[in-house]
Order: sequence, then C-alpha cells, then structure tokens
Amino acid sequence: MAVFRLFLLKKEPIVREEAGKEGKIMAILGCVVNYCTNDYRFLAPCLEGLRAISDEIVVAVCDRFFDGQSEDRELLNMSYLENSWVQFVQYSYEGGYGLYERRGEIGGEAHARSLANTGRYVGLSRLSDQVEYVIFADVDEIGDGVQLKKWAKKGEFSDAMLLASYVYLGHEGRRSQAHAHAYLVVNRKKLMPEMLFNSYERPGFYNSFEGDKKAFIVGEGGEPMIHHYNWVRSPEELKRKIASWGHRDERDWASIIQTGGLEGVTGHQYSEVEPLHDVLSVDVEKMRKNGGQVQREFPHVSVETPESVMRRMLEKEWII
Repeated sequence: MAVFRLFLLKKEPIVREEAGKEGKIMAILGCVVNYCTNDYRFLAPCLEGLRAISDEIVVAVCDRFFDGQSEDRELLNMSYLENSWVQFVQYSYEGGYGLYERRGEIGGEAHARSLANTGRYVGLSRLSDQVEYVIFADVDEIGDGVQLKKWAKKGEFSDAMLLASYVYLGHEGRRSQAHAHAYLVVNRKKLMPEMLFNSYERPGFYNSFEGDKKAFIVGEGGEPMIHHYNWVRSPEELKRKIASWGHRDERDWASIIQTGGLEGVTGHQYSEVEPLHDVLSVDVEKMRKNGGQVQREFPHVSVETPESVMRRMLEKEWII
C-alpha cells in the first residue's frame, strides 16, 4: 500500500506518494536559501525549482546588506507578499549567532563571509527534525525542478554532495562551457552546526567534510541541474553586488568590470545558448514601488535573535 506525506510548505497543499510502483521512498529534503533584495529578480524562479524536491523551504535574509547598508524594505515587503508559502527568517548584521562564528571586525572581510554562513545557520535552526537532508542554496542559483526530482527519486545520496551548475555571464544566454558547483546537500545526521562557519563557505564545508561525499553531481545526459546567474544583473545591481558580497575584498572588482575583464577572472569560457530563464525582464523598480504599499507584518516572517536561535538549537539537541 502506498504511503503518503503532506508537503509542509507549498503554494497549495500537495500530497506526495512516497512509495510508488518501484517501492522507493524519497528522502525528506529541507532547503535553506540565502537571500538579499539585490537578488530579487531570482527569488521566484529559485523557489519554484526547489519546491519540486523540498518539503520545507526557509529563506534567510540579513537586516542589512553585507557592507552595512540598509536593506531595501520595500522590496523585502514584496518578497514576503509574493512568497507567503515559504518561511522567511531575518537575522542581524551585528551577528553573534553561532558558538563558532568567525565574524572578526564588523564590516571587515571575515564579517561578510561569516554573515553568509550565519544565514545558513539561522535557516537550519528553523527546519523541522523530520528533515533528512539539507540543501543549502543561494538565490541566484535556479534549479531545474523536473531534473532535480528525477535525481532525488533515485535516492543515490552521499552524506555530503555538491551539485554541478552552469554559470552565466552578462545575460541569460551566455553560459559557461565547463561545470561549476552550486547547491550543497548534507545528511542532517552528519551535519554539526559549527561546520557551517567555514571561511570558504559551502565549498570549504565540503572539502573539510570527512566521510562519504560526491561532487559535480549532474542530471540526465550529464547536464547540470542548476543554473547560476551570478553575473546576470542590471548595472546597478552589479555595483551593489561587488560592494556588498562576501568575496568583495578578493579582487578589485570595480576595475575588472570597468575594463571588461570579468570573463577572464571567472575561470570559464562561455558559449551562446538558448536562454532558459528571462530574469532580466523583471521590473525591479516597479516591484519596489509596489512594496511601499503593502502590509508591514507577515505571519511567515520571523526576526531571529542570537538568543532565539541558540534556544532552538539547544531544544533540538543540535548543540551539545
């Protein structure tokens, strides 16, 4: 007899058949998405791809950009209004959430790196104990829901996995020829929260993980299931990105972009392909104006303090 489980976070209640004709049970997957409003144009398609395999989705957003500038409250309002089927958690730029947090001087490079990890840590604390595997995704990584579901149904999971991605530069049709890394997927039983505070973020976690692991995981036909639009943005969004992201001190990004040298430092060669997503068509300014007119309180948004996260982690016995 088939066994059924109710999806916890969906636009509409959906019941999934766990044991089908092949008798395979799909693992319970939860997802933590790192988000800021400079990536607003990617939010909806990112979540749409993840909902194909995720029983729970938590979107973590800092109350400031990583350079200390205030977040765009109007766009946050629109983000909350348009995606009421997922849980949002807001954490503080000041940090202090993890026992092993390596934040350094507030505003410095280590602090910016730590903030990205803090989002994953805070998001993890909101996932239920039922989750068996945790997906850590960035919002500009858009997954192919159809291929992801086929992959998940196979159940061929290692304890730590890095899913392969294509990288895009300039526009939605300029794609890397080689594969890169995107989603990090971890067996919840093998995940100690302090492991998230790695200076090299998700790849650093994977490289330091001791156990069964696999990288460059692809879908059918050897094609990546993830499309990373890291460098597909409006000029204004690109300036905001290089000013505030965790890797801003690695290079003189402003000079590289001004001289047209971005392709050379990404480590990829690119080809023109038929676009899969039309992310540049999103009218962000229009959404920002609309955001100023919507409600200011949302039941699916929680403001997390270091104390609330620590208390929840202790209750779950995820900190010993």
